[in-house]
Amino acid sequence: MVYDIIGEIYSVLICATYITTTLLYVKGHMAPCSSDWGSSGNVLGDFFWGMELCPRLSSVFDIKVFMNYRLGIMGWAILVISFAIKQYEVQGRVSDSLMVSSLLMLMYIAKFFWMEAAFGCSMDIAHDRAGWFMTYTCVTWIPVVNSSVNLYLVTHPIQLGRRIQARHQTERGERKSLLLTAGWWGLARHIHYAPEIGAAFFWTLPALFRHAMPYFYVTFLTALLIDRANRDDKYCRVKYHKHWEAYSKKVRYKVVPRVF
Repeated sequence: MVYDIIGEIYSVLICATYITTTLLYVKGHMAPCSSDWGSSGNVLGDFFWGMELCPRLSSVFDIKVFMNYRLGIMGWAILVISFAIKQYEVQGRVSDSLMVSSLLMLMYIAKFFWMEAAFGCSMDIAHDRAGWFMTYTCVTWIPVVNSSVNLYLVTHPIQLGRRIQARHQTERGERKSLLLTAGWWGLARHIHYAPEIGAAFFWTLPALFRHAMPYFYVTFLTALLIDRANRDDKYCRVKYHKHWEAYSKKVRYKVVPRVF
């Protein structure tokens, strides 16, 4: 059912983005809920970037958290499951490519909710205001684009091989424990972004390389996280001063060791 009206659903999400952003803009001017709001003096700037950091309707209802966690992430999961159900209805089975991609995504989503409290400290929640950019990302972009691989695989099922052969090589070396240099953060300053990109790539991989469309999300995510790594670096340089400079000399790479 969801797949059959997917165009209408996408249209509703886009309309909801503009309606919600307009209401947030009006609320930011007329009824800001705390001192963390501000206006740039530019209508388009306030509409696009937002005015309130954490807009609320009550002491317990955080609008930004609701849009991101409940609408965006849950909507993504619903679409993933709905696309698998549609393929089963049409073909009588779910292809292994769609099964692998769906399971990897649902595992990622489950991990998100398992660690939900930790995401309150992420750049999106802690620093970005609630405007059109944030609303569009949470309400429309996350569920629509993140599930685009599954949408493609519904009508382009791919039968993967029964055997999977893989080679891997590990290297062990001692690292000094200075500022954030122990463990994984001894390899790259923002190495936690690498698994995000890797996860997106591997749940896209079941689509193979027959069309570029499934790889749009992983390409976008890579560009987004590279930009975020640069923003994080600037933020940490201001916060830690000479200690961050010393750390940067110890750990030269930002995201992927020996690559970036």
